[in-house]
Amino acid sequence: MKRASLLVLAVSFLAALCAVPFGAGCFEAEPQVTLGREFPLQRVPAVKRHASTKKDVEDIMGPPHRKETLPGNRTKWRYYMRKEQATYILLFIPSSTHVTETRMDIVFDGPVVESLEKSSRSFSE
Repeated sequence: MKRASLLVLAVSFLAALCAVPFGAGCFEAEPQVTLGREFPLQRVPAVKRHASTKKDVEDIMGPPHRKETLPGNRTKWRYYMRKEQATYILLFIPSSTHVTETRMDIVFDGPVVESLEKSSRSFSE
Protein backbone atom coordinates (compact mmCIF):
# COMPACT_ATOMS: atom_id res chain seq x y z
CA MET A 1 0.00 0.00 0.00
CA LYS A 2 2.85 2.34 0.82
CA ARG A 3 4.43 1.52 -2.53
CA ALA A 4 1.20 2.40 -4.41
CA SER A 5 1.00 5.74 -2.57
CA LEU A 6 4.56 6.59 -3.58
CA LEU A 7 3.82 5.64 -7.17
CA VAL A 8 0.70 7.83 -7.23
CA LEU A 9 2.67 10.67 -5.65
CA ALA A 10 5.49 10.32 -8.20
CA VAL A 11 3.07 10.21 -11.15
CA SER A 12 1.18 13.23 -9.80
CA PHE A 13 4.44 15.15 -9.40
CA LEU A 14 5.55 14.36 -12.97
CA ALA A 15 2.14 15.29 -14.34
CA ALA A 16 2.30 18.60 -12.49
CA LEU A 17 5.77 19.30 -13.90
CA CYS A 18 4.59 18.54 -17.42
CA ALA A 19 1.54 20.77 -16.99
CA VAL A 20 3.47 23.81 -15.74
CA PRO A 21 4.35 25.20 -19.18
CA PHE A 22 0.81 24.63 -20.40
CA GLY A 23 -0.94 25.72 -17.23
CA ALA A 24 1.24 28.79 -16.81
CA GLY A 25 0.60 29.79 -20.41
CA CYS A 26 2.24 32.49 -22.44
CA PHE A 27 2.81 36.04 -21.35
CA GLU A 28 2.88 38.98 -23.74
CA ALA A 29 5.06 42.01 -23.14
CA GLU A 30 3.74 45.49 -23.84
CA PRO A 31 3.91 46.38 -27.56
CA GLN A 32 6.90 48.60 -28.35
CA VAL A 33 7.46 50.84 -31.37
CA THR A 34 10.84 49.72 -32.72
CA LEU A 35 10.94 51.72 -35.95
CA GLY A 36 9.28 54.97 -36.97
CA ARG A 37 7.00 56.57 -34.42
CA GLU A 38 3.52 55.97 -33.13
CA PHE A 39 0.83 58.03 -34.82
CA PRO A 40 -2.89 58.30 -33.97
CA LEU A 41 -4.71 55.87 -36.27
CA GLN A 42 -8.08 56.92 -34.86
CA ARG A 43 -7.51 60.41 -36.34
CA VAL A 44 -6.91 59.24 -39.93
CA PRO A 45 -10.57 59.84 -40.98
CA ALA A 46 -10.13 63.54 -40.11
CA VAL A 47 -7.66 63.91 -43.01
CA LYS A 48 -9.77 64.85 -46.06
CA ARG A 49 -8.74 64.64 -49.71
CA HIS A 50 -8.80 67.99 -51.56
CA ALA A 51 -9.56 69.83 -48.30
CA SER A 52 -6.90 69.22 -45.61
CA THR A 53 -3.67 71.21 -45.81
CA LYS A 54 -0.17 70.30 -44.67
CA LYS A 55 -0.74 72.29 -41.48
CA ASP A 56 -4.06 70.49 -40.88
CA VAL A 57 -2.40 67.11 -41.34
CA GLU A 58 0.48 67.95 -39.02
CA ASP A 59 -2.00 69.21 -36.39
CA ILE A 60 -4.06 66.00 -36.72
CA MET A 61 -1.31 63.38 -37.16
CA GLY A 62 1.85 65.01 -35.83
CA PRO A 63 5.08 65.24 -37.82
CA PRO A 64 5.66 62.56 -40.48
CA HIS A 65 8.31 59.86 -40.29
CA ARG A 66 9.65 60.91 -43.69
CA LYS A 67 9.04 63.60 -46.35
CA GLU A 68 9.74 63.08 -50.05
CA THR A 69 9.69 65.57 -52.93
CA LEU A 70 7.80 64.35 -56.01
CA PRO A 71 7.75 65.77 -59.57
CA GLY A 72 5.78 68.98 -60.01
CA ASN A 73 4.62 70.81 -56.94
CA ARG A 74 3.94 67.57 -55.06
CA THR A 75 5.27 66.06 -51.85
CA LYS A 76 4.69 62.79 -50.04
CA TRP A 77 4.59 62.42 -46.28
CA ARG A 78 5.01 58.95 -44.83
CA TYR A 79 3.77 57.98 -41.41
CA TYR A 80 5.22 54.64 -40.36
CA MET A 81 5.44 52.52 -37.23
CA ARG A 82 6.64 49.02 -36.56
CA LYS A 83 5.33 47.61 -33.29
CA GLU A 84 6.76 44.45 -31.78
CA GLN A 85 5.18 42.43 -28.99
CA ALA A 86 7.27 39.63 -27.54
CA THR A 87 5.64 36.49 -26.15
CA TYR A 88 7.29 34.53 -23.35
CA ILE A 89 6.68 31.13 -21.80
CA LEU A 90 6.95 31.18 -18.02
CA LEU A 91 7.82 34.90 -18.10
CA PHE A 92 11.41 34.40 -19.29
CA ILE A 93 11.62 31.90 -22.18
CA PRO A 94 11.24 33.80 -25.49
CA SER A 95 8.60 32.20 -27.66
CA SER A 96 7.85 34.52 -30.58
CA THR A 97 7.43 38.16 -31.51
CA HIS A 98 4.25 39.52 -33.06
CA VAL A 99 5.00 42.38 -35.46
CA THR A 100 2.56 44.94 -36.85
CA GLU A 101 3.71 47.42 -39.48
CA THR A 102 1.42 50.33 -40.25
CA ARG A 103 2.08 52.85 -43.00
CA MET A 104 0.20 55.86 -44.26
CA ASP A 105 1.32 57.84 -47.31
CA ILE A 106 -0.19 61.26 -47.90
CA VAL A 107 0.51 63.00 -51.22
CA PHE A 108 0.08 66.76 -51.37
CA ASP A 109 -0.49 68.80 -54.52
CA GLY A 110 0.91 72.10 -53.34
CA PRO A 111 -0.37 72.56 -49.79
CA VAL A 112 -3.54 70.40 -50.14
CA VAL A 113 -3.99 66.62 -49.73
CA GLU A 114 -4.28 64.94 -53.13
CA SER A 115 -4.42 61.33 -51.95
CA LEU A 116 -3.81 59.12 -48.98
CA GLU A 117 -3.14 55.43 -48.71
CA LYS A 118 -3.04 53.38 -45.53
CA SER A 119 -1.75 49.83 -45.22
CA SER A 120 -1.04 47.47 -42.38
CA ARG A 121 0.39 43.99 -42.11
CA SER A 122 0.94 41.64 -39.20
CA PHE A 123 3.21 38.62 -38.88
CA SER A 124 5.21 36.68 -36.33
CA GLU A 125 8.96 36.23 -36.16
